[in-house]
Amino acid sequence: MAAPVGQLALLGAVHGLSTLLPISWSGHRALFRLLFQEPHPGTDVVAALDVGTLVSMLIVLRRPVLAAIMDAISVLRPARVSGSASPEGDALLVIACVGPAAAVGLLLNRLSRAVEMVPVAVALGFLSTGALLVSSRWAHRLVRDRPSAIQALLVGVAQGLCVFPGMSATAVTVVLLLWFGVRPLRSFELSMLLSLPSATAVVLLDVAGIEHLSVPPFVLAFPALGSFIGGAIALTILRRSLIRGTFAMFASWVVPVGLSTLALAWAWPARP
Repeated sequence: MAAPVGQLALLGAVHGLSTLLPISWSGHRALFRLLFQEPHPGTDVVAALDVGTLVSMLIVLRRPVLAAIMDAISVLRPARVSGSASPEGDALLVIACVGPAAAVGLLLNRLSRAVEMVPVAVALGFLSTGALLVSSRWAHRLVRDRPSAIQALLVGVAQGLCVFPGMSATAVTVVLLLWFGVRPLRSFELSMLLSLPSATAVVLLDVAGIEHLSVPPFVLAFPALGSFIGGAIALTILRRSLIRGTFAMFASWVVPVGLSTLALAWAWPARP
């Protein structure tokens, strides 16, 4: 057994929390590997982590997800995309966002992997996320229910940049939506809806990439369950922070971590 079940469950909880909260799972994973020189967990464990987080999103966000699915089924009624206070039309916004996000992510994927273990790059990712979070304090306080199609494309491009360690897709998406005048609760819903296609694609790629199990099959339930619980807690915290106007508070975690990572880069310049 590669790791105790308790450790795998804890890894799952951390994964769920840091993936959905605007603090960057990729940055924390890279920092942990830099500090402790830990290898990546097995592909099967990674798949279990991602499945748990995806299921938490689908359950907590079941109403907007079902509304978007029904809208996609009834399709091609463009008049429903704008001007409505209901969640209808979200499916087309997701579609508008997915293409740019995938294109930019694939284009930058090799570069992001090359800098994953470079402390300065990880630190800059954290600090960029922190700056975005702080900027949300001055975002427009309007009552729109969705961005325009052009704004959705811009959100997709920005999401693609989040392949770099330390960058948080949640932070980028929510902050941009707030700056585009989307009300906070809808920013939360839309940011998660816009993340669902990539989260689903990641799970499918994880499962397809499993060549052998690094742990017994029943053990995979522990990281999956931990990730599910962590994800559900993260979504609850995130939703409340946007309703209460305290979303910028996550910068109080991300910025010190970024500065500490810069200190790591200075102290260990030759760290692999």
